[in-house]
Amino acid sequence: MKGIGTFGTLLLLLFCVNSAFSQQIGLSGGASVDPITSLRLAAFYERNFKPWLSMQSEISYLQKGHPSLVDRLFEEPPGLGYGAIDVFSTSLLAKFRLQFSDLSIYLLVGPSVSRFGGAIAVFEGDDEIYQRVRVPLASYEVKSWDWGGTIGLGFEKRIRKKQKIFVDVRYYQGLLNLNKNQENVFYLESLYFDFGMMIPLSTRNKKKSQTR
Repeated sequence: MKGIGTFGTLLLLLFCVNSAFSQQIGLSGGASVDPITSLRLAAFYERNFKPWLSMQSEISYLQKGHPSLVDRLFEEPPGLGYGAIDVFSTSLLAKFRLQFSDLSIYLLVGPSVSRFGGAIAVFEGDDEIYQRVRVPLASYEVKSWDWGGTIGLGFEKRIRKKQKIFVDVRYYQGLLNLNKNQENVFYLESLYFDFGMMIPLSTRNKKKSQTR
């Protein structure tokens, strides 16, 4: 509970800092595509400093799957199956944009901090029927926190009332060995895609330009 409370405090601080400066807010959805397809959801705030530079703070959820995790639950690992971890992350990303009229190409890069909230196991039982069960995170013998870096490439297009839609591909590489047993290594890494929409929060810059 203490870890969850600390993570919640970080999210609240991230929201308070960015809500005072952000010009856009958005939601996105997508999936990890390696090695197990996994759902990803995110909400973010974006502040434009220059036409070519923005800062984006993001809160996301990813259910990260890996075939080797489920083997840790059994003395005789099942032939088919995988384990998955619920990953809650905060990221602060620099966004470099190349604008072409209403369409732009952008590059994202920045650090991320993650907290693991739970785990599941999916495996083929003795009756050859797949089972999907919740298991304690401790069963996988991994740590509860991770930190690393994210890099991504995408496209965004302006639509009506300055709203934008976008699609991008991102890669995350964790820098912490998550195994509690340090004799082996297990780094969290993920390749995933997103698509979503962003809307402006304020017309402050427009009002300033009209008064000049």
